This record gives sequence, C-alpha cells and structure tokens, in this order.
Amino acid sequence: MLSKVALASLIFTSTSLYAGSNPRELCDENPLNNYQICNDQLGWYVGGEVGTAKTDVSQTQLDTFYSESGLNATSADIDNKGLSGSLFFGYQFNRYFALEAGFLNLGDRSIDFTGQTSDLNAYYDSAEHIYPQSANGFSISALISLRLSDSFRVTGKLGYFDWKGDYITYGNQTKVGKDQVSDQDFYYGLELGYRINESVELHVGYQHFELTRDKINSLGLGIRYYFAR
Repeated sequence: MLSKVALASLIFTSTSLYAGSNPRELCDENPLNNYQICNDQLGWYVGGEVGTAKTDVSQTQLDTFYSESGLNATSADIDNKGLSGSLFFGYQFNRYFALEAGFLNLGDRSIDFTGQTSDLNAYYDSAEHIYPQSANGFSISALISLRLSDSFRVTGKLGYFDWKGDYITYGNQTKVGKDQVSDQDFYYGLELGYRINESVELHVGYQHFELTRDKINSLGLGIRYYFAR
C-alpha cells in the first residue's frame, strides 16, 4: 500500500514539473522532438518551388482542333510539358491553417505542324489559336495541414489562379501570328513536407489546374523559410 502511494506521488510530481517548464527552453533543448510544444513554424514565411508541368493534350486532339477549324494541317511534333516554378509568401496562423500568395509559371509549350492552303493569311489566323495551353500569373491559396510526426506533415491546398497565356506562331522562322488568353480559375494540390528545423521546411507537391480548354498537372520540389521563432 505504501509503495502505491509513493508511486502516485512520484507521477504527480513529474507531471507538475513538466507542465511548469518553459516551452521555449524545451524547444531549445530539442526542437524537433518537441514540435507540439514549441510550434516554431508560425507567422510569416517565404518560399519557392521548381518542377515540371504537363498539359493534358495529344497530337491527335490538336489534329482534331485543326480539322474542326477548317484547316488542312497535321501536327508533326508536340512538346506538352516544361519547367514550372513559383515564388510565394504566406502566413501560418496555427499548425493547421495558412494563407499563401505568389506568382506561378507553368512553363513553355510548343507544337510543330504542317499543312496546305491557298490563303496563307487566313490559314495563320486560324492556326494561331491552336496550341497546348500553359499559363502564368498570380495566385492565392488556403492550406490545411495534418501533422504525421514531429518531422512530417501532409498539406492540402485550394487556390485561385489569375492567369494569362501568350502564344506566338512562326512560319519559316518569321513571326506570323499571336494569341493571348486570360482567365481566373481554381486549382488544388497536395504536399508532403519535411521539417528540417524551426525555420526551414522542404516539401514535394502536386497541383492540378483546369484552364479554358486544357488540364495541367505539375509536380515540384519546394522550400519554405519561417521568420518567427
């Protein structure tokens, strides 16, 4: 009976000391294993991401677009993916929720095509509107996170993309036409983040965009730097 009382007293004393400790000291001693106590990665941050983005369109689809536009043309080669990147800043309100804004570029696309026409100007006027879509512009997004451990977290993203795409048509190395499309669309994404220390987090991320005609999927590697400590 005496041993049980002594054990209960020991547990109560130990718990009281832990609750009364300074969370900042616990963070300084071991910031990674005490993330739930110190919660360092709050407040303002900046970051960037680089990766690849691919437009979901094929040569067959583009040839169909040519035919529907009344063009006697066939796509010879298509490059429907390119280097993508973003720069952003954000604010982490708590361990679950953040808001983020920045500039996003989904990269360049190109297509080579051949055809025949008796009216070259009309031909180029129609052809300049057919291409694999891409875009760049400003974005704002909400991020909801679920921490898997002291080092890893998974994050869902829902964003708003104010974008435009500039497209140029060349014939025999000479610029013969151009087109510009702009719109605003929502997009979504998913990230897996790895917390290096109280200031730096790396992540791998996937994002899905639906533009006026084509869908784009991107995959990238990014970093966030948190100012608050």
